[in-house]
Amino acid sequence: MPPPPGPAPAAAPRRAVPPGPAPAARPVPAPGDAAAPAAAPGAPAPPAPVPADPAGRKVAAELETCLAKARALGRDDLVSRLEAAQQVLGEHELSVVVAGEYKQGKSTLVNAVVQTEVCPVDDDVVTAVPTIVRYGPEAEAVVHLAPEDEPDSAGDSAFAEPKPAPTTPADALGRSDQGRSISFTDLKRYVRGEMNGDGPGPPGRVRSVEVRIDRRVLRTGLTFVDSPGVGGLESAEGSIVLGVLNLAEALVFVTDASQELTRAEMSFLQAAQRRCPKIVCVVTKTDLHPEWRRIVELDRGHLAEAGLDLPVVPVSSFLRMRAAATVDDAMNQESGYPALIEFLRSRVVVEGARSRADRVAADVAFAAAELSMGWQAESEVIARPEQAEAVVQRLSQAAATAKALQGGNAPWQQVLSDGIQDLVADVDHDLRTRLQVVVRSGEEIIATSDPAETWSEFEVWLRRQVVSAAVATYDYLADRAQELTERVGEQFQQDAGTPIAFSITAPVAQLEHIALSGDFGDKGAKSSAILSAARGSYGGMVMFGMAGSLLNIPVAAPVMLLLSLGLGRRALREERNRRHAQHQAEARSALHRYAQEVSLLVGKECKDALRRTQRLLRDEFAMRAGSLQRSTAAALAGVERARDLDPAARAARQQVAAREIEQLGSLAQPPAAPAPAGQVPT
Repeated sequence: MPPPPGPAPAAAPRRAVPPGPAPAARPVPAPGDAAAPAAAPGAPAPPAPVPADPAGRKVAAELETCLAKARALGRDDLVSRLEAAQQVLGEHELSVVVAGEYKQGKSTLVNAVVQTEVCPVDDDVVTAVPTIVRYGPEAEAVVHLAPEDEPDSAGDSAFAEPKPAPTTPADALGRSDQGRSISFTDLKRYVRGEMNGDGPGPPGRVRSVEVRIDRRVLRTGLTFVDSPGVGGLESAEGSIVLGVLNLAEALVFVTDASQELTRAEMSFLQAAQRRCPKIVCVVTKTDLHPEWRRIVELDRGHLAEAGLDLPVVPVSSFLRMRAAATVDDAMNQESGYPALIEFLRSRVVVEGARSRADRVAADVAFAAAELSMGWQAESEVIARPEQAEAVVQRLSQAAATAKALQGGNAPWQQVLSDGIQDLVADVDHDLRTRLQVVVRSGEEIIATSDPAETWSEFEVWLRRQVVSAAVATYDYLADRAQELTERVGEQFQQDAGTPIAFSITAPVAQLEHIALSGDFGDKGAKSSAILSAARGSYGGMVMFGMAGSLLNIPVAAPVMLLLSLGLGRRALREERNRRHAQHQAEARSALHRYAQEVSLLVGKECKDALRRTQRLLRDEFAMRAGSLQRSTAAALAGVERARDLDPAARAARQQVAAREIEQLGSLAQPPAAPAPAGQVPT
């Protein structure tokens, strides 16, 4: 990653920090040695209550009104859509990624926020897999494993043949419906990477570990993701965290008060802000470092110089946990955590609720417009009977347009089909281009080194570059998919002849864990070189001895020995050069095989994401076209009924139509700015 502009901050190694005595806190209840018998293994936790925010209450009431009217008119298509929107309004998970260098206090910070020891913390504990802390009515720990047929990141070879794609889809955090309950006793071992599936071993199949507990701060929908700190921010793991940030609501970046922000941390924050605008920088361990105020000011200066307008919040997890144990509000204020909780409340919970309400309001507006179409046609015919033929003609044209929208030759279908084909080619070209740059750089490094001596460092570099290239390709895919979504929507509106409010997020494929391994050191290289030197020396002695005998020229033993040693040194040098060239050839071959495998794996995932995008857009707009056709058909039927009414019935029907039009027209108006209600508990 490029260094931030301006003077670079100090990058000295961080000093070791004594842990100190751990304050008492509420442990997660884990009776005995078994997992808490909450829900079925892997079953999603029941949704928490919806926050009592004004925007959510307003949209929920409008949704109920519109849903009742759709049911009364028998519009099952709109009922299905509104019921799905109702689920969106109730499922309000707000993912907050906690990231930073290892041993900076990320897990302790999560524990302090929820005031419960859920994430394992110890001097010898390093989070090796993502740990997700979310709401659950009962305490439960769940591990999410990759299916058996997925490529095993802990395998012996990174260059094995690609295996079939997983049959169980996982979300961006590695969760699927195949998670299994584990005991809280084993939680620490899974988080440390000591468990692999059902037994001990590296975390090859472990995607993530999920902890569900009932805490007030989590009932707001906040879900904390304690990201792995192994490898540092400039490692492949850091690039993977950046890839996940596109789907996160906020980032809590953790650094401690032992020193100012490093160049690696600044580079990570710059890259993170392009993916997730809601970021707070938390400086931990202020109770252990007397100079923490100076460090905080230096951090703010570095952020300002880099053009990063981020809040910096100094905290003490020790004081927070002690305050929770002793119910000391003054100590809680001194810990600094209320400022962090306020950020989560105002920037994540409140804004997330408003964004969610806006998405649901768009669906309500669409359904209200469809339901209003028939009432408006009836009202127009009743008010001006002489215009009935014109209304029928207009509705007939709209019905024909709606029917054409459902055909496979509709312009929006062509835009979608052509756009997906172009995207497949462009994304594949983007990925291949990025990997070619990595391969060329790798070949240059191999040409100037001996892989037998530098392969471990080269392996780390290669893995970091490849994962960075994959994340960049996914970013490119997400941007282009969103552009395609907008183009198809614009074409659909043009074809339909009426503006349509829609809210679609193009799906982005999950970045799977990519592992590397390799050993280019020859076990018998030293002994083989000694044998080559011995053969050269012995051969030289025999050759000079035979030559002297044939030519009848006596060759002194010292001279013969010196000449033989020279030939032995030459043989040794040639053997080393041969093995060096062999190592380079093997490394280049391994590099190309690995790049090919990455291209196949990542390329397939990108194509799967594009196919999901195509299906999502196709189903979404096909459903809208079907609703348009049903609405125009219902409006035509209403016009025919209105023409046959007697004058008295027309007057009564006009009153009903006017009332319905007014009620439907008032639905899904922009929500009012949220008030500071629904506070997140501190």
